[in-house]
Amino acid sequence: MVLADLNDRDEVIAAAQHTQAVAAATGDSRLLIFAAYLRASAEDPPGATRLLDQAIAPDFANIARDGSWLMFMCMAAYVTSRSQDPARAQSIYPLLAPYAGRIVVNAGAVTFGGVVDDYLGQLATTLGQLEIAVRHLDDAISTYHRLGATLFLARASERRAEFAVRPSSAADIRRARLRRTRGEWECGYEGATFHVPHMVGLYHLARLLLADGAEMHVLDLASPAGERKRQPQSRQALLDATAKASYRERISDLREDLSEAEDNNDFERATRIRGELDLIVDELRRTVGIGGNSRTTTTDAERARVAVRKAITATLDRLAEHDAAFAQHLRIHVRTGIYCHYEVDPTSAIEWNVST
Repeated sequence: MVLADLNDRDEVIAAAQHTQAVAAATGDSRLLIFAAYLRASAEDPPGATRLLDQAIAPDFANIARDGSWLMFMCMAAYVTSRSQDPARAQSIYPLLAPYAGRIVVNAGAVTFGGVVDDYLGQLATTLGQLEIAVRHLDDAISTYHRLGATLFLARASERRAEFAVRPSSAADIRRARLRRTRGEWECGYEGATFHVPHMVGLYHLARLLLADGAEMHVLDLASPAGERKRQPQSRQALLDATAKASYRERISDLREDLSEAEDNNDFERATRIRGELDLIVDELRRTVGIGGNSRTTTTDAERARVAVRKAITATLDRLAEHDAAFAQHLRIHVRTGIYCHYEVDPTSAIEWNVST
């Protein structure tokens, strides 16, 4: 997949031919999907389509539902969109739609293949469903941006510009609802809303959305009246000066190690280092406020933090049962901790209709 992005057509075709030979030798017809992916990347849609016809049964039943199923189906979606095959796109789209919001990896999570929304956007474009395509591609771009997946971000942005240009600026705004009405909540994107029973997490989410990006202390968020009782409590810093200095030193060391790993093309080591950096950054985001000052907490605040996080997580799981993409947007942009907020996404304008 990396080779396919180097844009050397001869090398990519050679890799496709090698993959075809391996598929013939092993009898693993799924490898023909990968060969088709390579040929489609090398601007050979007819050759890619022929391989896909060999690899996939009309009902897709021959594609084993194992840990690599999602990866192979997304590759098939890519080939289908590059070949502009609406009949096959119509068949693949409903198979992938339940996985909107998911990251695509193969068995063992060795290979990252993007996010399902990206491929759904490509299929929707092939089907002429431009509004739906834009929604999927915007979700993909937002996720790639947060993941730091620069290559996938660039490709999805190109697709967004090429395939899904909207007719007017007014259409650039997506509208979503999270409204409480008589003991239940109306949720989802306008035109496809659904209703769920009241959950505490929905109330928390609504208040964070109404705050429009402003931070809320977890005790304020957990208070039914919207403001916690002010009373003296013993406070302690979530991160003291020694710990912050240790974190800074570790980040500096990791950045040097990452640079060395990248210079040596040691991708496995670089991935491990990035993972540790991400964990440190998440911890600092939770414990350090604006200006680098340590946040403080109380025992009550820590209990509230755990309760709020659990309530929101349970709510997002329930929302995902109805609309995975809607739930994923909130999962990505709602930050919990001692201070909570809804992170406004500059790459995807959403107009929220919210009530508590």
